[in-house]
Amino acid sequence: MRLRSALAKAAVPALVLWAAAPASIAEQNAQPPPEVPQPQTPAPITPEVMPPFTAPSTPGRPSIAGALSIADAVRAAIKNSPSLLSARADEAAASARVDRERALTRPQVSASGIAAANTPKMPALYTSNPPIMPQAILSTPAKTSLGGTAMLMTPLYTSGRLSGAVQEARQSHLSAQQTTAAAQQDLVLAVRTAYRRALLAQAVQSIQADLVRATEERVRVARERYAAGSINLADVLRNQTEYAAALQQMAAATRDAEMALLDLKATIGADLASDVRLTDQLAEQPVAATSQEATAAALRDRPEVRRAEFGVRAAEAALKAVRGSYAPQVYLNAMGSATSSAGQSMSGVGAAVVVTVPLVTGGQRSAEVREAEAKLASAKQQLESARLQVAREASDAWLAVQAARVAVHASQQALSQAEEDYRIAQMRYETGKAINVEVLDALAALVSARTNYSQALCDQGIAADQLLRAMGRLNPPAQ
Repeated sequence: MRLRSALAKAAVPALVLWAAAPASIAEQNAQPPPEVPQPQTPAPITPEVMPPFTAPSTPGRPSIAGALSIADAVRAAIKNSPSLLSARADEAAASARVDRERALTRPQVSASGIAAANTPKMPALYTSNPPIMPQAILSTPAKTSLGGTAMLMTPLYTSGRLSGAVQEARQSHLSAQQTTAAAQQDLVLAVRTAYRRALLAQAVQSIQADLVRATEERVRVARERYAAGSINLADVLRNQTEYAAALQQMAAATRDAEMALLDLKATIGADLASDVRLTDQLAEQPVAATSQEATAAALRDRPEVRRAEFGVRAAEAALKAVRGSYAPQVYLNAMGSATSSAGQSMSGVGAAVVVTVPLVTGGQRSAEVREAEAKLASAKQQLESARLQVAREASDAWLAVQAARVAVHASQQALSQAEEDYRIAQMRYETGKAINVEVLDALAALVSARTNYSQALCDQGIAADQLLRAMGRLNPPAQ
């Protein structure tokens, strides 16, 4: 009974609410619905064009202008590059050292004059001034005197010391020539790489310009169709969003193209304000060499290997020179002198064969020999290291060329498919069988495919150049 009473009391408020609900709902239905704002045609996108870029002039650097092929760029770089000019100066210094060492194997003549004043009963001996060779010893009597001496000195036998020094200098000069050759091939690779990247940047800029024109045209058509009531507002908004994104990508592509061109001019060593126009195009660059042929060419032709070989020969010659310097040295000396003192004159000539043999050097001889032997051992290991390095680089470069070839083939097929897909999507949209998003997706895929194909061509060209460099065959074009 108590449970029934409680349930009855609880049901009274619920009944009251239930009875009042129909009236409240009816009142709400009687009120007019809120006004929904009608969609308005969106404001058009206002493009902002990047201002034209003018590179600053670089004082002291040569200016180039007009059409510029990749071969022209390489020639200009070889003529103007500071890094290559520095390597050539080092080579010239090594050549001068050869002449210096050869001069020591030939007769040398010096002349010395003296005006002396000695205390009574104090004759003296004076030496000629360094670094004049051959060095003379001038004898003066007491009191005042005037004198002159002519000296001739020529080596007769030096136990291989001078011939070893000449040979070391000659091999060092040959090594410097290979350093210059390596620097030149590095420069050719850098210029060709910078040129291809500039071509790629310009290709991407052209692709983005086409995208801007395509999205701009879609916006124009969409706004007209929306005004006619044939499409909804969402299509207009999406097309305008894509147009704004295309403008942003175009600005970035323009920036990248200008920066790539600056990099090319800097690599050439030209004035950054040079007004050049690239004439070559991205294209396939096949290389018909097997991996075995590439490695064999690298071991045979790479300047780095030949430089290391000359380094070994220079170290061997240096060891010969060190050993010879502690063996008998035989020179022919001849002298003519004239002295006037206190009204008396003396003159005469003389010649002698002088033999010199070091007896005790306090360990200097053995230390210098050990040092030269250690340098020779180091040079031999550097040669082995160079051979291993160039073989590895040739293999890596060959693999990169093969991968790049596959990438070009695949991206070319993808581009053909993307072009057909975009054509079909446009046709379906115009006939009402596809929605706007499908066309935009197909357009994005086409832009991506075009960019990928250009990138693949650029990568293949760079890989081909790198393989030629790894083989030691990336030489400048003929003049």
